[in-house]
Amino acid sequence: MNELSKYLQTHDMEELHPSQIANLLKDMDESSFEKAILLVPNELIADVALELPDRYFGDIVESYTPKELAESLSDLESDDQTDFMQELEEIDEKVAQEVFDHLDEDDQADILQLKQYDEDEAGAYMQTEVYMAGLEQNVHDVIRDFADLRKQGELENVQYLFVVD
Repeated sequence: MNELSKYLQTHDMEELHPSQIANLLKDMDESSFEKAILLVPNELIADVALELPDRYFGDIVESYTPKELAESLSDLESDDQTDFMQELEEIDEKVAQEVFDHLDEDDQADILQLKQYDEDEAGAYMQTEVYMAGLEQNVHDVIRDFADLRKQGELENVQYLFVVD
């Protein structure tokens, strides 16, 4: 637990990596894990839960309220939100419904859209956040739009840019 505390204290919020936090957590015994999970910033808890092996998921869910889980979940991209909700439904459908009810309508719609695909369909692995640029836009316009969307919390990262006419 000391390593996790040190990591959290020596890094700014935007420098914290959920995968690093998960690596530190999974090396702990059960008692230490239960205490340490409460040190994780709430906005990262859903992301950390997805980074951990499945056997830890229930412990994380029990450590936070549905509202806290929903607030953390709202920071994830739609595909990760859907993965989190599906895993939560397998553990506790009642809590999953409470978490879902705390999400905003856009997040709920994205999750419902992605859940309609079977696991063996490509749609099950897509996300709804897509950036499209018009043919009339130059590189400077696109970069400015990226920066604005990022500041607004609408866009976390971009893997692909689609140019449309």
